[in-house]
Amino acid sequence: MTLSTVENNAPSSRVVLLKEIKDRSLVFFTNYDSNKGRAISDNPNVCASFFGLHWKDKLFLKE
Repeated sequence: MTLSTVENNAPSSRVVLLKEIKDRSLVFFTNYDSNKGRAISDNPNVCASFFGLHWKDKLFLKE
């Protein structure tokens, strides 16, 4: 999946491996000390997008 964050008013997107969807949450792993980890810690409002040829519809997740 592609995970987008905003840090210092600048958006940033990167590909992360989605491990599972569990209890209405997306589970993926990242290094807490990376730029991405710090951006998520500072502002947990992120955007995730998915690409799948086998999907016939869009997936929207909102908390």
